[in-house]
Amino acid sequence: MNCLGRAVCRTSLNRFFPLSAAVVLLLGACGLATDTVADGGHEPDLLAAVESEYLVGDWNGDGLDNLAVRYGNCVYMDFNFDGVHDRLQCYGNGTSEDQYLVGDWNGDRLDNLAVRRGNCVYMDFNFDGVHDRLQCYGNGTSEDQYLVGDWNGDGLDNLAVRRGNCVYMDFNFDGVQDRLQCYGNGTSEDQYLVGDWNGDGLDNLAVRRGNCVYMDFNFDGVQDRLQCYGNGASEAQYLVGDWNGDRLDNLAVRRGNCVYMDFNFDGVQDRLQCYGNGASEAQYLVDDWNGDRLDNLAVRRNDCVYRDFNFDGVHDRLQSK
Repeated sequence: MNCLGRAVCRTSLNRFFPLSAAVVLLLGACGLATDTVADGGHEPDLLAAVESEYLVGDWNGDGLDNLAVRYGNCVYMDFNFDGVHDRLQCYGNGTSEDQYLVGDWNGDRLDNLAVRRGNCVYMDFNFDGVHDRLQCYGNGTSEDQYLVGDWNGDGLDNLAVRRGNCVYMDFNFDGVQDRLQCYGNGTSEDQYLVGDWNGDGLDNLAVRRGNCVYMDFNFDGVQDRLQCYGNGASEAQYLVGDWNGDRLDNLAVRRGNCVYMDFNFDGVQDRLQCYGNGASEAQYLVDDWNGDRLDNLAVRRNDCVYRDFNFDGVHDRLQSK
């Protein structure tokens, strides 16, 4: 399903409306509708709109990670923490995909989307909605979890699969593990997270137990930092990103459509950003969308992703499949 039709999805958005029900109405809800209109898009059916998840990434390459929300197969990306989407990308088939992933797949310092179908991951490099790399790795839905990180510091994000408490990391897209790390207690952990916790250019694992996150710095399976933040299972979501461009990844917690970001591991929020519509979004994403070394938000709605580059809450890039 297309989001408003490709041409409309890319060119006809009013960038200065926040992500609200009014904006969904203006944008045509990315194809979540029943009636086709003359321009090839769709009139929105707001009752049918179900937002799936929040994502994190540096959508504009400014070195700051920002939020995104996924709505079906559309992701609304924020660049500047102002809660208005700056880019919209539609990619994949929404809820029928096994998983949406975010990573810098080609080393250009911009984070892009990928969709997983079984054990195969279709990676996009340039926000055009066409996959540029296909990697098959692991055993698909029988794996406990697929993770993404720069495991060897080469500037490229790669896949890993978790089986119990062991994570099998690939370095070079060949589908063969290059590192095995066992950490934590597997499925009894509340969550496995990935981040560059010490700024050495290597992503490492962390496990969350309640509101406490045990971070490993050097793949030895021993925690090097413990941070307690938020309220554990009562939080809507825990996110990881470099929120201030210091090359250290930090935690954030999402409560509804508001994300409380910590900059310095002290457990006190340093930035509050409200973006998207909370639990009704299909997905929130976080990554460096424009290569400025700042991770920003995006939201996915159907097959469109709205990316924000500069924390102003206005989308700077829209991608439609």
